[in-house]
Amino acid sequence: ATGFTLGGILYYLGDRRLEQYGAALRHPALTKLYLLRQKREQSAALLARLVHVDLLRSLPPEEMEEVLLCVQPVRFAAGDAIFHRGDAGDALYLIVAGQVAVLANDPADNIESALLARLTEGQSFGEMALLTGAPRTATVTALTEVELLKIAREHFDELLDRSPRLRQAVEALNSQRLLQNV
Repeated sequence: ATGFTLGGILYYLGDRRLEQYGAALRHPALTKLYLLRQKREQSAALLARLVHVDLLRSLPPEEMEEVLLCVQPVRFAAGDAIFHRGDAGDALYLIVAGQVAVLANDPADNIESALLARLTEGQSFGEMALLTGAPRTATVTALTEVELLKIAREHFDELLDRSPRLRQAVEALNSQRLLQNV
């Protein structure tokens, strides 16, 4: 009896351990539950990142859920250009971790000579070109390894149409940046 009990416990624990690594997919009845759990965990992790972004902090939960569906995580290594001055505005970027430099132009050697601003965790960039439809007015380069959340233009426009609070926050940020650059 002890052997059967111990064997049953070991089987159960082993099965649970394998399910954590996707083995639940071998059972059709558990596949849907496993995938829903994975999606819920990913959404919770992404939502935890979004609440630290200044631009989104004031949004109510239902609007935050809409943003959650539109973001795409991207990473850049230190020194990588995220976009260049004159590029078409294709996305808004939210900084999750790391630091970026906003530059007046593409620097030859010295980043400091072209530096307009340093942006860090919780800040965003790229909204000017999306709001105006004009090309990018600056070059943005990763100063450190940077983790960003990207909202593509079509999703950005849709979010602004649905959320007056987000529109106000983006327009206020845009106005503030325009005043700083004058």
